[in-house]
Amino acid sequence: ASETNRKGIGTFLPGDTKNQSITELVGSVDFSKLGEFGVESDPRAYKFDGELNVANRGIMEMIEMLKVDPKFLYVLLTLAQEKTIKTERFPLIYADEFILAHSVTGDSPVPYRKDGKIKFYVQIRLKGHAPQTASFDRLTDARKWIQEVESSIRNNRYFKTAESRKHNFNQLADRYIASVLPEKKTASDQKAQLFWWKKHIGNMLLADITPSIISEYKEKLLTEKTKKGKKRTGSTANRYLSIISHVFTVACKEWGWVRENPLSFVSKLKEPKGRVRFLSDDERERLLTTCKSSKNSYLYTIVVLALSSGMRLGEILNLTWSNVDFKHQRIILEETKNGERRQVPLKGRALDLLKLL
Repeated sequence: ASETNRKGIGTFLPGDTKNQSITELVGSVDFSKLGEFGVESDPRAYKFDGELNVANRGIMEMIEMLKVDPKFLYVLLTLAQEKTIKTERFPLIYADEFILAHSVTGDSPVPYRKDGKIKFYVQIRLKGHAPQTASFDRLTDARKWIQEVESSIRNNRYFKTAESRKHNFNQLADRYIASVLPEKKTASDQKAQLFWWKKHIGNMLLADITPSIISEYKEKLLTEKTKKGKKRTGSTANRYLSIISHVFTVACKEWGWVRENPLSFVSKLKEPKGRVRFLSDDERERLLTTCKSSKNSYLYTIVVLALSSGMRLGEILNLTWSNVDFKHQRIILEETKNGERRQVPLKGRALDLLKLL
């Protein structure tokens, strides 16, 4: 039962850091044999399949020790002092082995607290290369960054481009505003958002704008007050992140000014689900009655068209007669929010009102 004659090599690599089971090290009760042997403490009802059992009279390798659940360390301390392990149900298991524990600091994001929030600090140190550091809001983002940067370094793909040392963010944003923004329908809003970024990181070289820098200003977007004295919502802050992300995407893929988009490693803020509500029959009739009495003679037609077609206000106001096909009873929208051509059925009261115009 003690397996004192076994000799082997055991390895343990923690998977999910939030869900580690000690049975992976010490084995577990075989519940299928409890009926045969009666009690859990009977060695014959225990599965000696833990990595410490596998490594008995051999070597036990603990990989990524810094990621191991602290409760595992008590087992190892007991083993080092007494060569016996107390498991959850089985009294004692004998073990005699050499334990090799190691962990790569660069692969282990270190959690720290800033402004009441948990962040993860990472430093990658590889021989022959300058240290690379960054901080992240989420552990998954930190690990993703580690994998990509280490892979790039080992394949000689990770280096600061000459262009990223030549240009600052002001120059990048100005080029984007001049050449890309005029083609976008939300140009005015996005231009204002870019001016906010220019104000805060405009003089920084592109090579120095890291995910941790962006994360700091992501927090500032939420905490500072706007000109109206209000704080931005998570949805609004995400619009600021989206525009600068597209700026860096263009700079990377089309202009070659940067090697990667730092926003790829910055998580978006959670947005509340939008409220969906439909007008009741009574509310709809009261709305239409009020529109009929409006001084604006087009208001009633606009509202009826919106209710019957689901078109956006901007789409309705930009309609011309060339968009209206009375023969096939449809409206053809050439320019929509997502840039795709769309057809809207035209019938009932909406069709009759348009014919009267």
